[in-house]
Amino acid sequence: MTTGNSMQVEPLVALQEAAAREEFFKQRNLFLAQSLRVASEENRKLSETITGLQADLKLLRTEGAGSDEGKA
Repeated sequence: MTTGNSMQVEPLVALQEAAAREEFFKQRNLFLAQSLRVASEENRKLSETITGLQADLKLLRTEGAGSDEGKA
């Protein structure tokens, strides 16, 4: 009788373990997706800042070159 019970419990335990693994992977994937969204937004903001700084630098160089010509 004990052997019969253990044979039926093992598939149930295996099913519960599989369900727990599936839930873990779902939660992990949600976390990774959220982390990716946050990182992508941070990268977008940094890229915009860099683009703005590059434009400012180009403008300053252009203005600086114009003032150098006026002095010469």
